[in-house]
Amino acid sequence: MSFQVTLLTAITLASTICYLGLFVLVLLGSPSRGANRIFAFYLGASIVWNLGGFMMFADNQRALLWNKVLVLGSLGVFFTFFHFVLVFLNVKGKRLLVYLGYGLFVVLGGLNLGGLVIRDVTITQGTFRYEMGPAIIPMFFAGYTYLGLSMFYLLQ
Repeated sequence: MSFQVTLLTAITLASTICYLGLFVLVLLGSPSRGANRIFAFYLGASIVWNLGGFMMFADNQRALLWNKVLVLGSLGVFFTFFHFVLVFLNVKGKRLLVYLGYGLFVVLGGLNLGGLVIRDVTITQGTFRYEMGPAIIPMFFAGYTYLGLSMFYLLQ
């Protein structure tokens, strides 16, 4: 296993640490409040996403495994951020969209773990190459649809 610190690895490690610090602060505050609880889930997904990104380079022999972790985290970010925006802005009547989002997380997460989002990851000398699978398109479509919905509600 070879590992060298690059700007990319430093940024992903620093992001992981920052999200972890925020996560701890939320848990020390009022984690049972609706917005805080959902924000903690968002931060948890962000931690997973950034940790997966860091570990892909730190443990490049298992880059595909760590990429699956990264993709799970990124999926979680899309859907938990949408949920957080709704709770934070007190938007009512969107429960079906929240359930649909978490349902998509489960389905797309399963496809990810099955190797249908990213089929292969190769890292050599700090560069990486992805071989995308057929589920990459529904993953991007669902994720960016929910990100777009989040922005729509934030701009209202």
